[in-house]
Amino acid sequence: MPALTARDKGGDPPSVHGPLALKGQRCFQKGPGFLCAFDYLLDPATTDDPADQWHAFWLSSQSAEPARQGFCTTEVVDSLVWPSAAKPTRTFPAAGASKAGPHVSAHLAVDAAGHARSPASLDQTPTWPAGLVTTTPRAGRLTVLWQGATRRGMSLAFGAEMVNPESSPMSFGGDQYEVGVPCAHVGPPGPGFGARIRPAVSAPGRAAYVQVRIPGTHIKPGPNIKPGLATIAIGSGQPTVLEVVGRAALALPAHRYGLYAGRYVARVTLHGPSGTRHYRLRFRVR
Repeated sequence: MPALTARDKGGDPPSVHGPLALKGQRCFQKGPGFLCAFDYLLDPATTDDPADQWHAFWLSSQSAEPARQGFCTTEVVDSLVWPSAAKPTRTFPAAGASKAGPHVSAHLAVDAAGHARSPASLDQTPTWPAGLVTTTPRAGRLTVLWQGATRRGMSLAFGAEMVNPESSPMSFGGDQYEVGVPCAHVGPPGPGFGARIRPAVSAPGRAAYVQVRIPGTHIKPGPNIKPGLATIAIGSGQPTVLEVVGRAALALPAHRYGLYAGRYVARVTLHGPSGTRHYRLRFRVR
């Protein structure tokens, strides 16, 4: 059976392959979208110890609405939670950072940590745009953070294999963060601090942008936001201070705010939970 595509509105079940039975689901509406948390049970007769119960938890959710006019969505976070200390034995996406993109299927193998005689799986195709996905499994929670740049809404689909979780999962829905600049001028996601100016020349009708990145400042479920700070100074002018949640950008429009034809140096200081970095970035105004 082909993988089902998660609707923009969210909440669709995944495609099921192999001896998995639906044990429960919890669905609700958040804004205009829907989310459903599913709980599947692997047939105990296929495992080494029929006393163990191997489950597959799955979330299908409209995690982000289209960005507001003039804004760009840069981060989306969603999570599955369950009221026990059980920790996933396997997740999709895999723990850590991985690439996401359109038409990339979400696939969770369910095989009792490699010990099932008849393995199973869940599949679905999220509508997330190209970006970076960071997956964090913990006892009682699985959190997925998407980072990129889009004006479209998106649905997420992800899951975890569990043994003896004691209860079905639930979710409170996704949260998103937007910045008030065009998506084309938001820098790429990635590890560590970063600061650059793109393009290197600011011209009338084609502004350059300072693009910054501060680690450890990403949106968390809730939403819970603790931004970093970027201080940008050019010449003897008053510095501009930006709050940074993951990434941010500042326009340097030609022939405005004292930026006339010539060469300049932007002094950029980034401060976040893991420290402070200083940059001197050269650019030109035509």
